[in-house]
Amino acid sequence: MMADIDVEEGGKSVDLTGKRVLVVEDELLIGLELEQSLTDAGCAVAGPVESVDQAKELIAGAALDAALLDVNLNGRPVDEIAGLLADRDIPFAFATGWAADNLPRPFADRPVLQKPFSPQDVLAVLRLLLDRPSAV
Repeated sequence: MMADIDVEEGGKSVDLTGKRVLVVEDELLIGLELEQSLTDAGCAVAGPVESVDQAKELIAGAALDAALLDVNLNGRPVDEIAGLLADRDIPFAFATGWAADNLPRPFADRPVLQKPFSPQDVLAVLRLLLDRPSAV
């Protein structure tokens, strides 16, 4: 079941300044929107990257505080990326317009940023991720 996000209440007290956030998104404009929203909030953005291989490289080589993942990258599922993030205790949420049935099964309980989204939605989900224990 998808985690419900209350954008009005989600982790308002979490300071995002300097937080390192991986953005994995294959649609250029959406990736740029995510990057802008995060940068405006003071985050350091890794990406956006549009492939599983690029994401794996960043996960292996960068210290990350959180990640936002599209569910499908150019027809390729992101299960492997989600697994790597979970193994490293990096909290992540899915950014998708897809139904919950399309989320990687082991991670179906992760927060979802439903497309289309506003900058406020992006920041609320990120604060929620950073305000929770590492199991998110």
